[in-house]
Amino acid sequence: MAKPGRRRPALAVKPDLPAARIGVRPFLKWPGGKYRLVPRIRAALTPGKRLIEPFVGSGAVFLNTEYETYLLADSNPDLIELYSQLRQEGPTFIDDCRQLFNPDHNHAKTYYTLREEFNGTGDRRRKSVLFVYLNRHCYNGLCRYNASGGFNTPFGRHAKPWKHGCRPSPTTATTPNLSTPIFSTRCGGRARAMSSTAIRPTSR
Repeated sequence: MAKPGRRRPALAVKPDLPAARIGVRPFLKWPGGKYRLVPRIRAALTPGKRLIEPFVGSGAVFLNTEYETYLLADSNPDLIELYSQLRQEGPTFIDDCRQLFNPDHNHAKTYYTLREEFNGTGDRRRKSVLFVYLNRHCYNGLCRYNASGGFNTPFGRHAKPWKHGCRPSPTTATTPNLSTPIFSTRCGGRARAMSSTAIRPTSR
């Protein structure tokens, strides 16, 4: 859903767009993600200044479009908090995520220790860092919670948690660029404006 605007060409009419811009891979693994459908979704989007994503998931659509502003929505508060932390800190946040992506952290014992920390911490930033780790190391990228609200997806035993070239580095995970004028999120029926900056894909 896009808010109508003036003099903005339809996103479907961009045959000369470089392949790399169409194929920006999300840094999250998300079952049912829209990455492979991005070309078809782009063709169906209307012109406008703002893109509203009601089910943002891995963010495949907003990473591969060029609206002036975005409203990213999802029912998962941990996911929305992650995007908020990434917007606020960018490379600094990513550097902290990278510390967990090494062979010492890619085994079951460490995974379950960090999963327990994720479920018990009240530190929102730390929880977002752990959310990225759990997402890439858990079974099939499933985001599953128990009746008490605890993340309970088992360890995934991935040889390379960051396959397909998706590594937690400023050149890949920060494909969104801090720009203007507004980036906001919605979770649980309430929107929160995230100051006066926006997340947009970078120009190449």
